[in-house]
Amino acid sequence: MADGQRLEGGIAGAPAHAVGSTVDIDAVTHRYATMVAVDNVSLMVRAGEIMALLGPSGCGKTTLLRIIAGFVRQTSGSILINGRSIDDRPPNLRNIGIVFQNYALFPHMSVRENVAYGLKARGTPRSEIGGRVDRLIEAVHLTGMEERLPRQLSGGQQQRVALARVLAVDPSVVLLDEPFSALDKNLRLDMQIEIKRLQREFGLTAILVTHDQDEAMGVADRVAVMNKGKIEQCDTPVEVYDRPASLFVSGFIGTTNRLEGRVVSAGPDGVKVELDHGGVVIGRGQDPVAVGARVIVSVRPEQLVLHSEPADGLIAARHRLAMPMGSQTIHELEHGRGNTIKVVEQRVGAPRQAGNAVWLGVRPDAVPSVFATPSSTSSSQGSIS
Repeated sequence: MADGQRLEGGIAGAPAHAVGSTVDIDAVTHRYATMVAVDNVSLMVRAGEIMALLGPSGCGKTTLLRIIAGFVRQTSGSILINGRSIDDRPPNLRNIGIVFQNYALFPHMSVRENVAYGLKARGTPRSEIGGRVDRLIEAVHLTGMEERLPRQLSGGQQQRVALARVLAVDPSVVLLDEPFSALDKNLRLDMQIEIKRLQREFGLTAILVTHDQDEAMGVADRVAVMNKGKIEQCDTPVEVYDRPASLFVSGFIGTTNRLEGRVVSAGPDGVKVELDHGGVVIGRGQDPVAVGARVIVSVRPEQLVLHSEPADGLIAARHRLAMPMGSQTIHELEHGRGNTIKVVEQRVGAPRQAGNAVWLGVRPDAVPSVFATPSSTSSSQGSIS
């Protein structure tokens, strides 16, 4: 599709990107003095998708976002939108919209004036501004609040104004910089749904930066998990959770039990591991492993099942604690010498008594991940991530 061409769709009368724009991050590296913040990252963001850059503080995700926006010039590599390099363009000529963590609204301007600001700055004819602003205010459900100042709005309403202001200038790409962090839990979920809805209606390409895995897993079409300046895995939220590509990803995404053991067989049906403190688990090998190799099995709490009687292959443990969490119960078990295992099951009947012996098995439909033990690992058998 040629630059500037738009297919019909989206909100009536509003700018519509039926297929969005592609963003190609090509071998980007950035150094701050001797520290490498982004390390040879290559990533293709597809047209019309939400890509989440997810990782702990200091992993390089914010630096990468600032490079895309043009606030930081990368040490090497290139950023392309729709196949064309934007490296030499200043931020104001990249046609990229940014929703900041703190909204960055003009406090002395009304909702209408904030939404219209970008259009006026770009010299949009006055005859076009009014109608477009009205339609965007309607799209973000702020009709009737046009003349309010930011201080008269809730946090969620301010976030909607920030979104409408970005959409008003018809950006090729929208960057979302920790956009939900200032909101309370319930409002955060509402805004995640709202952003997903608007992105779908406008067909926008969006890149979300967050350290909150729930945000990334709920909003994004794909998730790029970053660690120490590199992307460790990029896939759909379901694939990242169910098939983590590395030990880091398995621990950073969700909660997992890390059980150490030794490989007793490996083949097309999986890797069979005999655990150090008893029990046998069959999982999917994420790394090449040989019989006899030391490995770590990553088992999600919901992949485990509690049994009241022993049987071959089950993991012996002692029940320590039960925490009812709505429709589910989280169990903490002691396994081996003081190591803990967490199990999640549907809450049915009376809670189990602390101190009782229990046995654990892997659900028949669950496939834990098996990783080669890093030579420098200090993980203990049964640790929780």
